[in-house]
Amino acid sequence: MLKYLDRSTPVMHILTITFTSVLILILPGLAIHTWLGDGKKGFAEQLASCIGLSISVTAALYLLTFYFHFQIGPGFLAFFHASCGMLYVAGLLYKHIRPSWSWEIPITLLLLALVLVLRFIQIKELVLPAWVDSIHHVLITRVIIETGSIPATLEPYLAVPFSYYFGFHGLAAIFSMISGFPVEKAVLILGQVLNACVPLAIYRLGRAMWGDRARPLIAALLVAFVSQMPAYYATWGRYPLLTGLIMLAFTMAELIEISRKTQPRVIDYSTFPLLIIGLVLAHYFSAVLFIVYCALFLAFFHGPRGLKEYINAGKIGIVILFSFIVLAPWLFRAYSLLNYNLNVNVNLPVVEEGWQNTQTYGLYLLKLSGPWRNYVFLLFGILGLIPIWVDKHGRSLAIWALLILMTALPIGIKLPNIRPDHMAIILFFPLSLSASFFLVRVWEKLRSLFVSKYATPLATLVFTGFCIWGMVETSSIINKSTVLVDENDLHAIQWVKENIPANARFLINAAYWQGATYRGIDGGYWLLPLTGHFTIPPPVIYAWGDGGDVIEMNTVSRRIANLNSCTAEFREIIHDQDISHIYIKDGIGSIQAINLSDCPDMEPLFSQDGVTIYAIDNGLK
Repeated sequence: MLKYLDRSTPVMHILTITFTSVLILILPGLAIHTWLGDGKKGFAEQLASCIGLSISVTAALYLLTFYFHFQIGPGFLAFFHASCGMLYVAGLLYKHIRPSWSWEIPITLLLLALVLVLRFIQIKELVLPAWVDSIHHVLITRVIIETGSIPATLEPYLAVPFSYYFGFHGLAAIFSMISGFPVEKAVLILGQVLNACVPLAIYRLGRAMWGDRARPLIAALLVAFVSQMPAYYATWGRYPLLTGLIMLAFTMAELIEISRKTQPRVIDYSTFPLLIIGLVLAHYFSAVLFIVYCALFLAFFHGPRGLKEYINAGKIGIVILFSFIVLAPWLFRAYSLLNYNLNVNVNLPVVEEGWQNTQTYGLYLLKLSGPWRNYVFLLFGILGLIPIWVDKHGRSLAIWALLILMTALPIGIKLPNIRPDHMAIILFFPLSLSASFFLVRVWEKLRSLFVSKYATPLATLVFTGFCIWGMVETSSIINKSTVLVDENDLHAIQWVKENIPANARFLINAAYWQGATYRGIDGGYWLLPLTGHFTIPPPVIYAWGDGGDVIEMNTVSRRIANLNSCTAEFREIIHDQDISHIYIKDGIGSIQAINLSDCPDMEPLFSQDGVTIYAIDNGLK
């Protein structure tokens, strides 16, 4: 059983995860979909629509807590979900909807369960979410639970303003409150559940784009079993981006379907603004991707250009504008606090940074796009851009994918706040659709060259082998270098929580991160989100704070990264930063217990399984 679950009751944990996931990811959207959705769609599309609407409803609810200062707690959630259930039942009765059976239902649920199992196998060795971002995702979620709303700051943990996208964190907060899982486990579990929903989102987009089942299904299977991304997101803790890409697929699908209606009604626009709000609050970057696609789609609209089409395009613009008006106060706050640079920098990195640096970064991007299985997948996707360009339904997708591909190159134009590696890790999104288009064309060619009864079994056999190859290779996808904490750290962290005063300040080993910021490198880095004890360096979102404080913390962290023994500089940092305790793990970081053994005025309080925790006496301060 997975390490983060209680091994004594695995069945109860599975049932809890399933029940909670249905409650937060399906029920709210199901209530809306019953009244406003298209009941003629297949089961997989309707399930996808419910997930997209549920994510959007949760994000919108938390946005309202910031605007109107109310709290979301257990009582509110009980009332909210009961209301959703009653709204769903009322919709069934009012519209005389009866359950219908099709083979799509068990097939969809079986494939979704298979992807879920694979996603949990992929994190079987993790005891906490991996890498650096996970730490502040857990901290943000903890603050949301404790305040019952979207906070203005992250105090008392960090004196920084909050203006981050919070779609995932709101979901994780509710997941934790309903399931009873600790915040850190809720974040990890929900992240994998959402990861399993990405193929379903891709299928929903493919169906909206082409209308058939073959190409969307192949695209979904490629994302589920073959592509390195988004499965690899677990090793980085990129859960908000994951949520943003899910919402991106749903919002794009809604845009396509509304645009193609010959006489759209008001009800056809009803869920579109909610999806846009959910998209923006899930991830700002995904919202930018949608805006670019929306412009391309309307510019390359394949239908006749009559008055009705222009009116419809105008209505779509009004809906998008309305959505951003609702979001305006929050987005203005985010822009003013996060200091986004909106000026396009047209400098080429090869000119600005030199060929050697560009070449090194290019090799990193190449590695990021691997392994070989993924190179094959991406090649299929790139080749598929050619026939998609000819296809009237996919031309805007081809241009959009090409733009993403170009900005993922190390020698392209440098855009503000967007690095090529950001674009490289989302290439799977458009290229899964173009790859499926290419593979279907190859299959059609095989049918014309061979007898039809041999072409389909051969193509199915090869594609199944491709998927199995991916499942085997991704079953251990976590990069061990991104795992900061193990079971020994968990034991030490629990000891700190039970035995160390809340006002203690910990010194932990540090390493360079990005820009001028520094990060922790072992289990001590998890102390603030899990126990509330302040650490130096703190989670990297300390960079959101006051400029002077950030510069000071960067300077102190850089000095810590270069410490290795009980020197005068070591004593100076202890004194100046009012350090009361030190967390050290054997073999990780420059500060090691063996080098502090002769340091006076330091008392080892805890020493077990390679983790040592010291208390600082007044003499050293």
